[in-house]
Amino acid sequence: MHFVNAAVFLFAVIGQSLAKVELRKGINQTVTFEGEEVEIDINRGSSSGGILTLCFGSTSDASVEICPKGYAGVITNVGTTITKYVFKVSRQGSLTVNSNFREITGTIQFNEDGALNILVKKLPDDGTTVILPNAEKWVPKKKSENKEKQKKSTSNATMYISIACCVLVALILIAIGVTVYVFIIRKKCKSNPVPVVPPEEYQCEFRDETPEIVEVPTSPVIVEPEIKIHTPSQSPATPITEGMVKGPNEKVPMPIGVAPPPPPKQKTDAVPKLAPPPSIPVTKAVAPAPEPMHPPSTPPSLVSPVNAKTAEPPAKPTPASAPKSKSPSRKHKSATLPLDKTQSATKRSPPTEGFGQDKVANALADNSKYNVRGYLPHSEASLPDKPIPTTKSAMPALTFENAFEKFTATTPIDGRDEAIAAAKVAAVEVAKDKTEVRKLISFIDLTTLAGDDTPARVKALVDKALAPIPQEPSVHCGAVCVYPARVKDVVSHLASKGASLPVASVAGGFPSGQYHLKSKLLEIHLCVEDGATEIDTVISRGEALDGHWNVVHEELLNQKNAAGKAHLKVILATGELQTDANIHKASWAAMLAGADFIKTSTGKETVNATLEVAYVMLRAIKAYTAETGRKVGFKPAGGIKTVSEALEFVALVRAVLGEEWVNPELFRIGASSLLDNVIQAL
Repeated sequence: MHFVNAAVFLFAVIGQSLAKVELRKGINQTVTFEGEEVEIDINRGSSSGGILTLCFGSTSDASVEICPKGYAGVITNVGTTITKYVFKVSRQGSLTVNSNFREITGTIQFNEDGALNILVKKLPDDGTTVILPNAEKWVPKKKSENKEKQKKSTSNATMYISIACCVLVALILIAIGVTVYVFIIRKKCKSNPVPVVPPEEYQCEFRDETPEIVEVPTSPVIVEPEIKIHTPSQSPATPITEGMVKGPNEKVPMPIGVAPPPPPKQKTDAVPKLAPPPSIPVTKAVAPAPEPMHPPSTPPSLVSPVNAKTAEPPAKPTPASAPKSKSPSRKHKSATLPLDKTQSATKRSPPTEGFGQDKVANALADNSKYNVRGYLPHSEASLPDKPIPTTKSAMPALTFENAFEKFTATTPIDGRDEAIAAAKVAAVEVAKDKTEVRKLISFIDLTTLAGDDTPARVKALVDKALAPIPQEPSVHCGAVCVYPARVKDVVSHLASKGASLPVASVAGGFPSGQYHLKSKLLEIHLCVEDGATEIDTVISRGEALDGHWNVVHEELLNQKNAAGKAHLKVILATGELQTDANIHKASWAAMLAGADFIKTSTGKETVNATLEVAYVMLRAIKAYTAETGRKVGFKPAGGIKTVSEALEFVALVRAVLGEEWVNPELFRIGASSLLDNVIQAL
């Protein structure tokens, strides 16, 4: 019985993983899917063509002719040569048919839970099927919410049980530790007590039969140097030690608080041993001692422990005469000490030189090779006593720190509407000139960025870029742009034909930019290693929208270094930067990082190249070139399909930057279908 249940469950799981949604004509189906886009496969049932109408959920007030109210729609003419059509709808609301962008009547709107309403309004014939391979039917969230609540309660219970088990184990370990300590370690310590041996200085005791006994302090014995007092009445200096203090009659020795060591036996001519008379009681008060005085001929010095053994033996007081004292030193009243003539006056230091007057330091600074921040040399620097130099060499270099805030304070949109209107008028006139139309081919970066690109498709693209007009072999596209994995295919095919053409590759986290910087740099390095001569990278829009322009600049600076000699074309993704100010700042951040081109879009955004954003970017290029003298190219990309649209961008570039920018070295157009329209116009 258990085996049967397991088998049923296994088949159910397999059936669910292989499930797919098939749409029926006239029936709305709400579906959900994982990932960024849902795939819709159209399989024709017969060889005849027809009209296919698909409707997608939109806002409640949406109204289009081809679909019911609340839907957006698209009409496709199903031909007889293609048996299968693949529609892909992204979560941003864009639609592609067989990897080609397709416009939609209305706006696709997803539900709040991410589900999408799809309705097949019309089929070419009854045999045509509409299948969603990566979607499933939408299920209300009540059941899933109940399951989540059950899972959450189960997980909470498991967590509480785990915590309780950990606490119980900890208590058991603590109890075991206490038991071991009480019954083993403590018992062993009691049975084997460790004897305590007091220090030697604590083993000495003084005994006296007098009524009051004073113990000797525990501090070590301090041996003072021998002190001689010189008075006019005494010709030879009589040595006395700290163990003896002279009173008025110089006969009564006074005891001190430290017991002196026993006198050496080899000295026989020492001062006679004196003991206090029995009539003097032992008190804790200590009589003041006279201050020591050295003879003028010899400086004062301390007696080392070695020399202390040869000193004159002091008077040995009896144990009863040793009073308790807290300090081994005593002050003695005596005459003023003589001056010590061993010291000499300190020489005055030479005066410090004025600020910046050290010739050696200035010479080293001027000749130093280590000048990372571009500091001015000493001869041009401002000093307190020197005016600020006004020569041109003192102007700081144009860096991100000193230029970004200055040149992005205002956004140059003045005169934009007039310039765009004039460009559109000029484009109409230029369209009559076949030479100008033919020149568009040299501006085109012929691009294929499909997920199903193959080496054969890429080679065909290269052949088309090399000779778009077979009768005119000198006419060719500006470059070929592919994904990084297809760069080797382009390079090898060009080598086999003995032809040369710029090879561009998208890289650096294209198209989202949401990648680690290390992976971006590695991707650029690999593209250049495979033979790419141009890198189309993207900025981090998240950092830009948060205002972290220094991060955007640093990332692009690293990518420029990784690209090496290859040209770096920086895609701003203007459709996601939201404001003209952000587009202007992104342009400056890219150019200050060394970008060779700034590009409008990836072609994957909802809004791609427009004349409005192009005007802001061109004004930024003009200001940057005027400030630095370096020319930066411009590349509009995404959504440019007709000849008139391309000529409008050419006219705007000519009006803002001048005729010198209208060449493939400084102007490109990113497109895939524009080339066919240009050839048709010729």
